[in-house]
Amino acid sequence: MKLALKYGIAVTVVIAAWVALKHFVLHFEGPRAQIADVGVFNLAAIAGLVLGIREKRRMNGGTLVFADGLITGIKIAVTYAILTSAYFAILLATLGPRMMQREGETSLGQAFAGVSIGFALIGTMLSSIISVILKRPYRAQGVDGWLLLFVVGQIVLRPIQAMNALSGATTTAAQIANRFPVTAGVMNLERILVIGSVGLGVVVAFSLLRTGHPGAVILAKVYLVANPIAAIVLTVLYYRSDLPEIARLQFIPQQFAVVIVSTVLSLVWFLYFTKSKRVRATYSVSQSSQAEPA
Repeated sequence: MKLALKYGIAVTVVIAAWVALKHFVLHFEGPRAQIADVGVFNLAAIAGLVLGIREKRRMNGGTLVFADGLITGIKIAVTYAILTSAYFAILLATLGPRMMQREGETSLGQAFAGVSIGFALIGTMLSSIISVILKRPYRAQGVDGWLLLFVVGQIVLRPIQAMNALSGATTTAAQIANRFPVTAGVMNLERILVIGSVGLGVVVAFSLLRTGHPGAVILAKVYLVANPIAAIVLTVLYYRSDLPEIARLQFIPQQFAVVIVSTVLSLVWFLYFTKSKRVRATYSVSQSSQAEPA
């Protein structure tokens, strides 16, 4: 708890100092100020999480298991999320809504809930990645290194990203359902595919945790092939939807970007599962026979 308070308060102080400097000294506003906010907020969070998890490793005598690092990071993230959201709520109550509108908040409830939930979720994502990097000791076999990062990504990072995407898609679908029913149907299909993909990713991750079973690698490869195929199918359906031509011309490039990113990431991970010495050592048939009791 001391680590959470120490680094949670430190991150909050940096964010509060930046907001005060931006508004009262620099008078920095507009889109560029919002971009600067994202950079300062995330850099402060990353620094606090790295220092906190490293100190936890030092307290453990130089060793750190993933779960220990993740829990430490989550505690720090929840601490600075609550403190920072309380700071924004105080600004709203004392200085009025005009200032907070620049920060994207218009009420006490939004100021507290929005910032706290957002910071906590992003902090959890960052903590999982940092814990993988700082984990000690390093092993050349077993669920560690990049393999552990993939597993964590499917169990923690992908569900969080999907929740954010689905929340925005639900609002958009409700707005266009009456005017463009075909497009609304495609958006509903997209939500189903996202939920199914997240569920399959979690199944893949837990199957990879069972070392010595080659079938887990095959399942992971099937999952990696399915992701870009789903993105391509959705792009074609959106192109053939009932959206006006101007809207399609604006929307389709975004879908192409999704296809490219999905294809590149899936290809990189597919090659990793094909070429990695760790994967071969962890899920080989010989490893499976050694894991079985005599």
